[in-house]
Amino acid sequence: MSDDWRKELKDVRVLFEKIEAAGYRTQAHGRLLVDRAQQANESLVVLEGELPKYEKLAPESTEIANALSQTTAWLAFVKRQAEESIALLPDTEKGLQSAASFAVTGVTATNTLFLSFASAVNLAGTNNPRLARIFEEFDLADLTILHDAEDSNELSLLLTREDPGLEKARLGAWETLASDSSDALSQAAHSMREVLRKLIAKYASNEKVMSWTVPGSTQV
Repeated sequence: MSDDWRKELKDVRVLFEKIEAAGYRTQAHGRLLVDRAQQANESLVVLEGELPKYEKLAPESTEIANALSQTTAWLAFVKRQAEESIALLPDTEKGLQSAASFAVTGVTATNTLFLSFASAVNLAGTNNPRLARIFEEFDLADLTILHDAEDSNELSLLLTREDPGLEKARLGAWETLASDSSDALSQAAHSMREVLRKLIAKYASNEKVMSWTVPGSTQV
């Protein structure tokens, strides 16, 4: 048997490890944005309440009057910094959303592969009595279990946004899988293949894929 899948699996694992690391970095930057914005707003609320008091004191103190005279310039500087930060946010947010979409698709494809093997195991056990206890005999993991509920929730949101019917089909696949039907695995895998087929037909049709790879072609 070819070992190509071993190299591919290792390469994909390295890529998702990089995605995870990037996610932690992004999470840290996002947390920093939230914290600093909250701190700034808290300071501005205090200033808004306190500055009128210092205005009353200004006639009695040259130092306070000098500090007040710089307030407008400092606020203008703060405003420019906030505007620069906001100007960078839309592109960053769009890029993050796109990156997350590809990562979620990768997770979905991985789970579909799990279902494919689980279905094959079920059929093997059904067609060959000797393999009736195939999971125990070969110490196979239960590939029908999704290991990350957060990924599943994010996938649910993305599919619903794309087409509520796709999310309904995905949930139906899992309901079928949990049923007592003798061919539950194969039916569930078929439903998930249909979900992927519709997404591929929309975003990665033969024409589109050819336009990505054939020199001189025009992308659709």
